[in-house]
Amino acid sequence: MKSIGIYHSVISKIGGVETFLYNFCYVMRKHYDITIIYCSGRELQLQRLRKIVKLELYDSKDRFDFDIVIRNSVWGEIPDKIYSKENRYIEMRHANYKYLLDSGRLYEEYKKWDRTNEVVGCGTFVSQMSDTVLHDHPYTIRNILLPKQKTNKVLRLITCSRLDRDKGMDRMLEFIKMMRKEGIKFEWNIYTSTEGITIDDEDVHIHRHRLDIWDYLASSDYTVLLSVTEGLPYTVQESIQYKVPCIVSDIPGCTELITNGINGYVVPMDITKFDITKIKKIPKLKEYKNNSEEKWKEYLG
Repeated sequence: MKSIGIYHSVISKIGGVETFLYNFCYVMRKHYDITIIYCSGRELQLQRLRKIVKLELYDSKDRFDFDIVIRNSVWGEIPDKIYSKENRYIEMRHANYKYLLDSGRLYEEYKKWDRTNEVVGCGTFVSQMSDTVLHDHPYTIRNILLPKQKTNKVLRLITCSRLDRDKGMDRMLEFIKMMRKEGIKFEWNIYTSTEGITIDDEDVHIHRHRLDIWDYLASSDYTVLLSVTEGLPYTVQESIQYKVPCIVSDIPGCTELITNGINGYVVPMDITKFDITKIKKIPKLKEYKNNSEEKWKEYLG
């Protein structure tokens, strides 16, 4: 099996070159013995790379020998002590080099390596721009992708409410823990008039209240209202009007509107007794009309 050494000077926490690095190693490791040589890197990136290939910290005092060498990042220290036995020094092109030239950044960022004798561009446009500026005639290969992964539904939750004890703030926090425990992925947008409240979870987003809520409501999978007391909550009626099922507390007012498994789910007051895995199955709602206009006309005469 041929060996490949990939030089990547600084492995950042996120970026296209880092995505290429991981994807290339993940896919091509079954064909080649791959080692990444790096100068510095974010630990989360290094952790996932260590699981699939070998990593070596670059030291200019050490010599590294591979059959093929790929230089994935073109800034930082020049990797003078990395050698290709087959004299194949491949340099990657990921960016629009014409834009970098026009903005005066190309020669700040691009460090030429005299050993380079092959260039690969990630896409036709990237190759064209590299050839225009550096005249290096890249071989074009589109971005390498991971095998298609099995995906899980990310639930889009919405709450339009105050955030306090009556509105079930403590129950909301417990609900988050329960979803986390079951591995349920979610994004929860909370629109509230309550100021100064934060929830320490990266998938919970607290927004200022708004009166034009309909688009945000209709784009959600569930409205969540875990109050300890309600009259007849508008947010639930408005949700089912837009065919958005609701997750509500087992209290009068909410259960007047929501039938378990039909147009949402009813959560016991002892929230730990709720089978949270049920919410993975999103009910399909029928048209809802509350006939209140007709009732008012009949009442007022």
